[in-house]
Amino acid sequence: MANPMADLVAAVLVTYNRKELLLECLGGLTHQSRPFDKIILIDNASSDGTTELLGEKGYLANPLIDYVRLSENTGGAGGFHAGVKRGCGAGYDWLLLMDDDTCLENECLENLLGSANRLKRENPAALICARVRTNQIDYEKECKKKNLSNPFKQFHQTMTDNGDFDGGPFEIDLGTFEGFFIKSSIVKQIGYPNKDMFIYGDDTDYSIRAALLGKIFCVPSARLKKLRDSNFEKKWDWKKYLIVRNMFYLDLRYGTMSIRCIRVPYKFAKLLISKIVSFEWNTLAHIFKLLFEAKKMSKVAFDQFNQSKRIV
Repeated sequence: MANPMADLVAAVLVTYNRKELLLECLGGLTHQSRPFDKIILIDNASSDGTTELLGEKGYLANPLIDYVRLSENTGGAGGFHAGVKRGCGAGYDWLLLMDDDTCLENECLENLLGSANRLKRENPAALICARVRTNQIDYEKECKKKNLSNPFKQFHQTMTDNGDFDGGPFEIDLGTFEGFFIKSSIVKQIGYPNKDMFIYGDDTDYSIRAALLGKIFCVPSARLKKLRDSNFEKKWDWKKYLIVRNMFYLDLRYGTMSIRCIRVPYKFAKLLISKIVSFEWNTLAHIFKLLFEAKKMSKVAFDQFNQSKRIV
């Protein structure tokens, strides 16, 4: 079996209007103890001067950087769809999917490849970086066990705590696109990220598909620093709309009959009642619309390589 340390590796980095954080992220990517063979940078039509700043700092002239500016903002999901498609098509063996508000520690890629080599008997489908919070002490929680069968338990059934990161690689169910290291051979079987999700849940969807072909491991020695804390506001806006819609989609797409018939109606009724009692009348139409969209998405069989669709 080939040694992963000799494999070709590309980072797939998606950015949108975070030019200062992007520079710090690129600094981590370009100073790895085991260098990347390519950094595929997908710019989701940033309007904050990202392109100009990259040019000033010399990144656009750097042969290591494959800079692709999209004509419109396709969301994180659309950006990762484009980047994974580009990386897989270019023949790289592994792809590391990253958001622009993260920064790799300088031995991260070396440790990922070393773990891939040690775990090769397990035939891992993906490895996940350990995400260190901005306080430099705590780790972001990873989902050790998802729940798509019991309607009376949460989707994210069991989460990690800091103690899980004290040892070697350990198995998890779901990773995020903040250090998602996947084999191109797996991509060729499961396709690209679902760009119709736009934001949130696309990495969960991808984890579920990858896990059909192999295990997913979190690698504590492959550390990635968060450059800002996650911020999920409670106010109802377009982001909240997509988050809720995509969670309904995941339940409807991958859940058992009991999930679809009990958890989905319960969550919908709970959301609807909460908006009624808080007099948020203007959101009621949105709630019915998002459930309709989620059901429609769940009944579509995607060809993940070209996003063509057919109703099933």
